[in-house]
Amino acid sequence: MKRLAGIDEYVEDQEEWVVLQFEFDRFLVKYSSKNKPEKENK
Repeated sequence: MKRLAGIDEYVEDQEEWVVLQFEFDRFLVKYSSKNKPEKENK
C-alpha cells in the first residue's frame, strides 16, 4: 500500500505541474499578444 500512496502523491504533483504550466502558458499568450499584431489570434 505504501507504494500506491507514493504513486498517488506523484500523480498529484504531476496534476499541480500541469496546472502551473497551463497558467504559465496563459500568461505567455497574454503577454505576447500585447507585443504581436492582432491577426495571430487563435
